[in-house]
Amino acid sequence: MKRILTVLLFIAFFGLVININKGCDALKEPEFVLSNSTADAGIKETDQEFVRIRQAAEQGDATAECKLGEFYYRGQGVSQDYGIAIELFVKSADQGNAEAQSHLGFMYMTGRGTPQDHAQAFNWYMKAAEQGHVKSQYYVGYLYAKGWGVPWNSEESQIWYAKAMDWYLKEAEKGSAEVQHRVAWIYYDGEGAPKDQKEAARWFTKAAEQGHARSQLCLGFMYAAAQGLPKDLEQSAEWYARAAEQGELSAQLQMGLIYKNGRGVLKNNIQAYKWYSIANAYGDDHAKKWRDEIGMTHAQLVEARKLTREWLEKHGFQLKK
Repeated sequence: MKRILTVLLFIAFFGLVININKGCDALKEPEFVLSNSTADAGIKETDQEFVRIRQAAEQGDATAECKLGEFYYRGQGVSQDYGIAIELFVKSADQGNAEAQSHLGFMYMTGRGTPQDHAQAFNWYMKAAEQGHVKSQYYVGYLYAKGWGVPWNSEESQIWYAKAMDWYLKEAEKGSAEVQHRVAWIYYDGEGAPKDQKEAARWFTKAAEQGHARSQLCLGFMYAAAQGLPKDLEQSAEWYARAAEQGELSAQLQMGLIYKNGRGVLKNNIQAYKWYSIANAYGDDHAKKWRDEIGMTHAQLVEARKLTREWLEKHGFQLKK
């Protein structure tokens, strides 16, 4: 379905422009099982698959309870409702479903839909981790490292990090772009492995070359900031452009800045105006201000608005005539 231009995109953690001098950690979002998946983005409450899952959940099927909880968490097929999501996750988790246990760990860790409670987060993550749930193993290590919900324990932290990292590396080597992106973050942050910007850049590149938009976004930054890679503003602009074309808001904002200042590309106010307009359509209010500060002739405005409309229509926005 086409998106309505006036509806704001839900990527809250990409709401601010990333200054060229900020670290890649400014782009970081929590890595968690309940990320905004597009796998069931178009599902409706009346769809046969949705009805089947709901009926199975009502009969106490743990897998269905977990899946239905995810629908409520994301607002897929139903109105978003964290309260119902938690109820379903608890029912599923109490039956031993590791995925639901991990979901609860995330929600308690971040305070999403429930008061933040690190002790509860650790409890649920540990239950899932002991069943071999990899992301939960990582977050058990993370919570031990932070001393959140459990006494700080470096040795336990490294044990759990190592369990998760072993699986991540194996899957990354098999070619999973999503896991390659996660491995890159681990090396970039130094949470789960020694900090290594060159290794982070290597894994971001592997994922980015497969079309992983957020890895492309991070490469854009790393080339600009000479982190793990030689400084190369042309390469930076190229990777930002690839991410921007896929709808990454931070990359769109960067493209506006890049064209406005001529960093790695020829200065082009028409392109700067276009990218700021696109970012504004994706929900960033700052983008409109920065766009309107660009000095434009009438002819340039007409061309920039034409290019913006063409891009938005191509990418599924329903525009007012």
